[in-house]
Parts: sequence; structure tokens; C-alpha cells
Amino acid sequence: MLTSKIIKESYPKIDFFKDFTSIFIRDTKLQSEGMGIEDIDVSRNKLLIILRDNYIVTISAGKSELFDQLISDGQIMEKKEEFIASILYSIFRRKIMDYDEVVRLLEQRAIAMEEIPVGKAPPSFLEDTFHFKKEIQNIHGNLWHFTQVLKAISSGKVLFGSLKDGYLPLFSILYDESTYLFETSENVRGNLISLIEFHINTVSVGLNSVMRILAVITSIGLIPSIISGLFGVNLVDSPYPVSITEVFFIELSTMLLAAYAFYRRGWLK
Repeated sequence: MLTSKIIKESYPKIDFFKDFTSIFIRDTKLQSEGMGIEDIDVSRNKLLIILRDNYIVTISAGKSELFDQLISDGQIMEKKEEFIASILYSIFRRKIMDYDEVVRLLEQRAIAMEEIPVGKAPPSFLEDTFHFKKEIQNIHGNLWHFTQVLKAISSGKVLFGSLKDGYLPLFSILYDESTYLFETSENVRGNLISLIEFHINTVSVGLNSVMRILAVITSIGLIPSIISGLFGVNLVDSPYPVSITEVFFIELSTMLLAAYAFYRRGWLK
């Protein structure tokens, strides 16, 4: 079980065994906000919680400051009969606060990116946005599994006896908060995907405009080339009874007519 939960990659869930119940969650926490998107530092530690009768055991894959925070926040109750439920509630309440901090920061950064004008975006905008979307996707997936764990606890599948009456409503509140954070991360992810598509479409439209202008220049430039090829360079020996002035007038008139036709189609805008 330790190999499958702690060493190998897993996702938050509850496993029910004959003599005990295990709860696996990710100890996600914001380490540093930084100044830019690439400076956001989010740590992800693996935490396994094992419940059996009146005993609770927590095992983390790396160094964890979770219980130091719980003690400093004064969230752990000293009543012996409520100790297990208090520990479990304090852990999930602390994780809700950590997820809230991460999601709020990601939402603020996404809003700041949406306010950047298209023409003033840095060259690395799409690359930074892609990595930012990947970070949001990870948080979004973790929140979904975390919400399902809280849903199972709030339904009374983990706590037993008289503890249900006092703590199930509290876990239901945590479940509602987790659902809200999950929906917020989903909205941030959707807005970021729309932002990426918008910038890609804007670049494509600009590229199409450039290609249209090049096509107009090429088409207009073909007119004097074709006429000069028909009449030749030396008009004195040419079998056509035209002068250089007449040839120039034909070329200029045809070029202006073609330019007007492209203008009417909106290719010169």
C-alpha cells in the first residue's frame, strides 16, 4: 500500500480495507507567488492518512509542515473523544485554505493576462500561457479528486458513531467550499483556453492580411511583366504599331483597374 500510494504516482481517494481505512491526498501548497507566471512555485507532497478505530496515522512522502501549521492555527482539539475527527477535519480545512490561496493566485494571473492587448503581448506570450494552462490543469485535476474525497467523508462513510452528528455538517461545508474552488479553477482553465485561441486566431488573421497584400502586389506586378513580354523591349522593330507612351498608359491603366478591383473586395484594408 505504501508503494502504491506514496512511492508511485496516485490520485486522492479513499480505500476501505477490512481493519482500517486509508485516505490519500496531495499536500498542495503555494510556496512563492513570484512576479511572473513562470515564478509561481507550488509544492506537491503526498500524504497518506490511515484510520483504525480510535487511531490515526499520517505518512508523507517528503518533509511536511502541515501539523506545525495546524498547531499554530489552534485547530486541533484536546478532547480525547473528538481527537480523531478533529485531526481529520483540521487537515482538510487546512488543505482547503491552501487550495484557495493557489486558485486565487492563478485566477488573478489569468485576469492580468486577459488585460494584455493583443499587439502588446510579448513574443513568449503563447509559450508562457501554455505552461500556465498546464499548471492550472494539474490543480484542476487535483481539486476534482480532492472534492470527491470530501464528498465521501461528508456522506458518513469514514466517521463512525457519535462523531457523525458533530462533524458531518462541518465536512459538508468543506465539501461545498471545495466544489466552489473546483468550479473556479474550471472557469480559469476555460478562460485561459479561450485566451490562447483568441491570440492564435489574431496571429492567423494578421498573417492572412499579409498574405493578401503580397498576393495583390504579385498580381499587379505581373501586369507590366506580361505586357512587356508581349510587346518586347524594342518597339521600333515590333510588328505592333504602338509607342512606348501607349504601352506605359496601358500598363498603368490595367494596374490601376486591378488595384481598384482588389480594393472593392477589401483586400487592401
